[in-house]
Amino acid sequence: MSKRDARKPRVLSNLPTEPQLEGNELATILNTMEALVVAFAPQGQILWVNSTCERVMGYSGTELKGRYVWEAVVPPQERSTVRCLFEQLQTARVADKLEYSWLARDGSLKRIAWSHTILYDEGGGVKTLVATGVEIVDRQLEGEQLLNAIAHRLCQSLDLQDILNATVAEIRQWYQCDRALVYRFDSDGSGMALAESLSIGDWTPMLGQQIYDPCFKTGFADRYRQGRVAVIEDVNQVNLTPCYLDLLNVFQVKASAVFPIIWEERLWGLFMLHQCASPRKWQSSELTLLTQLTARVALAIGHCELYEKLKVQLQEQKGVESVLEFAKDDLEERVAERTAQLRKINGKLLLELEERRRVEKALELSQVRFARIVEIADDAIIAIDESQRITLFNRGAERIFGWREREILGQPLARLLPERFIDLHRQHVEGFARTDTPVRRMGERREIWGRRKDGSEFPAEASIARLHLENETIFTVILRDVTERWQIERMKDEFIAVISHELRTPLTGIQGAVDMLTSGLLDAQPQKRQHLLEIAADSTKRLVRLVNDILDLGQLASGEIKMLKQPCDAAQLMLDAADGVGAAAQARDVNVSVSPMSVRLYADCDRLAQVLAHLLHNAVKFSPPQATVWLRAELTRGEAVEEGNSELGSLSAPILYLQFQIEDRGRGIPEEQLETIFERFKQVDGSDSRDLKGTGLGLAICHSIVTQHGGKIWAESTLGQGSIFYVAVPIENESPTETETEFD
Repeated sequence: MSKRDARKPRVLSNLPTEPQLEGNELATILNTMEALVVAFAPQGQILWVNSTCERVMGYSGTELKGRYVWEAVVPPQERSTVRCLFEQLQTARVADKLEYSWLARDGSLKRIAWSHTILYDEGGGVKTLVATGVEIVDRQLEGEQLLNAIAHRLCQSLDLQDILNATVAEIRQWYQCDRALVYRFDSDGSGMALAESLSIGDWTPMLGQQIYDPCFKTGFADRYRQGRVAVIEDVNQVNLTPCYLDLLNVFQVKASAVFPIIWEERLWGLFMLHQCASPRKWQSSELTLLTQLTARVALAIGHCELYEKLKVQLQEQKGVESVLEFAKDDLEERVAERTAQLRKINGKLLLELEERRRVEKALELSQVRFARIVEIADDAIIAIDESQRITLFNRGAERIFGWREREILGQPLARLLPERFIDLHRQHVEGFARTDTPVRRMGERREIWGRRKDGSEFPAEASIARLHLENETIFTVILRDVTERWQIERMKDEFIAVISHELRTPLTGIQGAVDMLTSGLLDAQPQKRQHLLEIAADSTKRLVRLVNDILDLGQLASGEIKMLKQPCDAAQLMLDAADGVGAAAQARDVNVSVSPMSVRLYADCDRLAQVLAHLLHNAVKFSPPQATVWLRAELTRGEAVEEGNSELGSLSAPILYLQFQIEDRGRGIPEEQLETIFERFKQVDGSDSRDLKGTGLGLAICHSIVTQHGGKIWAESTLGQGSIFYVAVPIENESPTETETEFD
């Protein structure tokens, strides 16, 4: 068999020759077809047309017979294409399918998709070309409907971003391309993609990226300003400047169609279609549709400024839509029978598409689930490429480092490291890449340090994993901020150091006294023995008090001690607290003045009385002889205080509080220490613990009790003049009565 024989399609070998077509059974069958059927001589003369062709074109077969098709019915702009078809026919390499137009008798232009079948003679030569054609109306109608739908939305919305997002999504779907985007120019010639729609695939997004093409001004700017369209069917088959080709390769572009967006005689931007998977031949009808769409997008840019004019255009558009709707109904009725054959094919395609969509949706769902897991993770999850540039940055990383994802993507990992660790970390990643271990788990490395966007540093733990893909290696770093753990460890160390010191002081006094007593040296000195016993007793009491305070504070902080709230009278709490310090006040010659306020509180009465008694005891202890300590109460309003927050809020959501005030005329507290005195072992002077027998835990216990009541405790003081301590707790009603009582 010759090569020519091998190329023969499967056709009816007994198809009659041109003179035999008319009047035979085969002609009768062909005349019943809804498709256009034309028989051509190898040189391009029309031999025979079926009745459908006569009806659609308005010519009879007799009028067309013997004429060259490009002279008879092909418009001038497409004649060269058709002539080329028949020139190729001589080599039996004619395209199986071709789309070109015929001019009907009434002057209308019919766009027809032709399928070609070659009939050979016994010697293997081309005998006849049989063309079967279908008038293209469905695709055009869809395009017109899409254009009108987008135009309608442009007129309805004032939100340009919403318009662009919806437009690129619909256009990409309709054209079935890999990327559709709207790109806007800046004054310096650079620009940014404002809206982008990508097909499913590993395509590099352009959205939000600042892009500068140095070749643009010299190669494309003037061309686009003139409204010209740039169409590339294969970027590797045209002579592009290196810088432009490099830019297309960065975003994996294999074919492109670029349309200028011109507004008020200014090149505002570009509307782009990209095919990334493979080259693409763009159809003229597709380009015509997008040219019209680009003009509509340009109108939308001035939508806000021309809003009043566009309202008129909107009314006109509605009228056009009504006409189009009427035409659509009429056209659907005319093509119903013609599309019957297509429906059968479409049914099969729909099943295939449905299966493909199901698979794609499952894949997309899996990707979404994985992406959401990565996004909601508290730890920072960061991916870097082989050059250690960041390719993934989740929300946990945004929270820890302070960088937004769009700011840090593509930046070197060194941006997240203190300068002193950059070289060491780079060497570590490079060394890890050469090992066989795919994962180095958290804790296998020593702690590292990270650097936030504001320049602050923090300790961290990290693990690193390596993933080899086809042409690249990706490293994934999972990082955890351990600042809080470090602070806890430091606080624990400080607490142990302080408590050791506080325990050692009374124990030293006890040990010294006991050693002297057991030595027998003071058997003859009863007064000194008694003094040492008193020292030992006082030190023991202080030690017991310290241990009790530590236990109370620990239980309060851990929640082991619950506030047993019950109704109680604030006035009675104030009087009980004053009674509790009466002996101490008398011993130091200090007066205690109480102004009780009878208010119903819902609180742990014993614990609240403990707070007032401790504050009064402190006020008495630090007051000079003949001084007065005051205990008062008043009503105030403020926002609810959250647990762990000692700040009273503003009056936007008022809650009624009872505010106790304990005032003294002691030596005062330095301003810089007013916030720290409620911390553990914090005292105004280190000598207080020894001279005044304080543990440094009383105010911390008071703070914990008040906080668990939903209240606040704070202090105001002036050195040399005295201090005022405030305790505010929420109450249930407003029925205060006040009396004045003084304790001398």
